[in-house]
Amino acid sequence: MSQVSENVFLFSVDVEDDRPGPDNQNEFSGRVPGNVDRYLDFLKKHRMTCTFFVLGNIARKYPDLLRKIEDHGHEIACHSDQHRPMDQLDKTSFKVDLERNLAAIKEAGIAKVSGFRAPFLSLTESSSWAHGVLAEMGFTYSSSVLPAKNPHYGWDGFAKEPTLCEGGVWEIPITLSGFPVLNVPFGGGVYFRALPYSLVATLFSRTFKRHKPVVSYFHPYDIDLQQRPNAFPEFADRPFFNWLMYVNRKQMFKRLEGVLVSGARICRYDEYVASCLNSGSTHV
Repeated sequence: MSQVSENVFLFSVDVEDDRPGPDNQNEFSGRVPGNVDRYLDFLKKHRMTCTFFVLGNIARKYPDLLRKIEDHGHEIACHSDQHRPMDQLDKTSFKVDLERNLAAIKEAGIAKVSGFRAPFLSLTESSSWAHGVLAEMGFTYSSSVLPAKNPHYGWDGFAKEPTLCEGGVWEIPITLSGFPVLNVPFGGGVYFRALPYSLVATLFSRTFKRHKPVVSYFHPYDIDLQQRPNAFPEFADRPFFNWLMYVNRKQMFKRLEGVLVSGARICRYDEYVASCLNSGSTHV
């Protein structure tokens, strides 16, 4: 296991683009492997490894892709089986969903899975029981909480740093900007693409100076330059939000290069948990 340095960038990819619903099946189907390959090439170039949170239906559809990700030295973690948010599940159905997700990943040849991310970062106070289920099933960490008020899912009042929860499971919340009006996860997805890069770089620097990791998330579609417009039916009548889904995709790797040049160090979530959190420190 590699040592985790300061300036930790918990870069991760939520591999979810081939969604189970019929509405966008034709727009997403088959696009995951090529986009994941581009992430793999980028990470190989910089000799860094990260975590890929994978849906069960992706694992069943592309088992060779999971083995390829692992062969490149990256971690495979769970992202649910069918991308259902936590407020649609109870303890029993959540456990069944996780069992299916784990089975699909293990059938693809991945022996060890220790992490979980809830779809839509939907783990909130009302579903805090999930940590107990994760502990029961042998998980060591989750990265499923957006620790603020949010129009969709957010856990206002949750700590802004990794926290030991029920059963000894670490919750590693997404890093936010901390602004009163625009308190958003600047280091991931559409926010990383859409915010002015100078602001993003400043927020990375500020977080690292506090000896905190930047916890983020990305998707295969964040770098997809060939996907046609209006592939997201949920935004068909919301042009601004549809625009956000595509803005600055071409600049993604350039922006990531800038963050790495400034000293950020990408590492796997399981390595961060083992090297930092379980040692009682958030940096080593």
